[in-house]
Amino acid sequence: MNRRMMLSYLAITAFFLLVVEIPLGVSFANRERDQINDRLSRDAKVLAALVGGSLTPGKALDTAIIENYEVASGARVLVVDGTGVSVADSDDPIGRNYAPQDEIAQALRGTSSTGTSESPANGHVTYVAAPIRSGDNIAGAVRVTLPTSDVDNRVRRLWLTLAVLAVVTLGAVTGVGFLLTRLITAPIEMLRAAGAAFLVGERDIRVPTDNSPALNELVTTFNQMADHIESLEGAQFDAMVAIEQSFVDSASAPLRTPLATLRRHLANLEATVIPEGRGELEAAIAQTVKLTTLVDQLLDLAEIEATGAGKEENVELVASITARCQAWESQAAERGVQLRIESNEPCLARVAPSALDRILDSLLRNAIDAAPTGTAVTIRVEARADFVGIHVVDQGPGMTDEERRHAFDRFWQGPEAEGRGTSGLGLTLVAQLATASNGVAGLTSVPEGGLDAWVELPHPRGDLSTDADTTVALA
Repeated sequence: MNRRMMLSYLAITAFFLLVVEIPLGVSFANRERDQINDRLSRDAKVLAALVGGSLTPGKALDTAIIENYEVASGARVLVVDGTGVSVADSDDPIGRNYAPQDEIAQALRGTSSTGTSESPANGHVTYVAAPIRSGDNIAGAVRVTLPTSDVDNRVRRLWLTLAVLAVVTLGAVTGVGFLLTRLITAPIEMLRAAGAAFLVGERDIRVPTDNSPALNELVTTFNQMADHIESLEGAQFDAMVAIEQSFVDSASAPLRTPLATLRRHLANLEATVIPEGRGELEAAIAQTVKLTTLVDQLLDLAEIEATGAGKEENVELVASITARCQAWESQAAERGVQLRIESNEPCLARVAPSALDRILDSLLRNAIDAAPTGTAVTIRVEARADFVGIHVVDQGPGMTDEERRHAFDRFWQGPEAEGRGTSGLGLTLVAQLATASNGVAGLTSVPEGGLDAWVELPHPRGDLSTDADTTVALA
């Protein structure tokens, strides 16, 4: 919009300059040339009258008048007799025949003429030829020639002045137009920026009123629209949260209780199932466990989306990590995997306690499943200026770049997860819990092989109290 307004200003100004300056320059040039022609015509007639009395056969022509005029005016004067032979010339010797030249021939016939020509010595020149009368007879002719360089220079200076004036005018219009454009469009640009911000989710943005009544009406309408949309979205969000929370509350027991009962009944059948059917029973129990985990994680995700991860508070990470590692110790030992906790940075973070436990459980489950027998899973805590990072590093096969891009998608499972009974929601749950705690989760390949699954959580400033290097090994 600013550019279009500026181009409009410049186009109008350029049109005005063309309409005014071109006719002015042409008029000046014509006026200068007309003045030269008038002056030469007058001088030629005066010279013809002055030398007419002395232009008689056998009498020497008095050239003093011609020489004085040439010195005073810078013009060339040529006087010819009735036959066209020069009897006085301020540039060339006398005695040359000029009768074949049109202006001389026309003057000898009694008619004055004016024109321009090219002279080898003087370049572009203007001339006037006038007859010299003696009574009723034509005694000769006089021609006055003046180079037009002075006039041409004056005309060029005028055009240059007009061009400079045009450039200065366009520059001034550009500067003033820029200021006017900014002044005019600033409220509109502010309104446009507010609309763009509102479109991407900044629902609290409003535009201040201006002194322009027309813009004030538009701004007021925008602010009223924003208030209305914000109130509608707030009501809609509250309704959706209530619906989701109602679903979680109402579905939790009906979904979890039958699964727990089914698992218990299947476990009770172990003593009565014949050896040939024990494999089918174990497969049924495993599928029940998988379904239970899937339901738990789906309900956890629904609860997080509805209410968040819970009230945040300061949590000592090493103690929480130690407790969760102890809970997973037996499963890690069954797979021949060692759990190690490393921390050489302060370990306080601000996060909901339940969210931290669920994050650790998901990361530890994935790491233990991926770690080869005889290797270790390392849990490392790193404190930075604004956050604390929890890294769970295994020595398994790792993931490709493409797999890491999709690892946090719901129900996504890598090729190595086939047959492990995983739900594909563990990392999704980790990402949701990290986001709900104002943190972030990610995956990084380990150069030596394996995968670094990490979560960065905020820590309260001033709560960093220890720099001790803590390493705990769980056999």
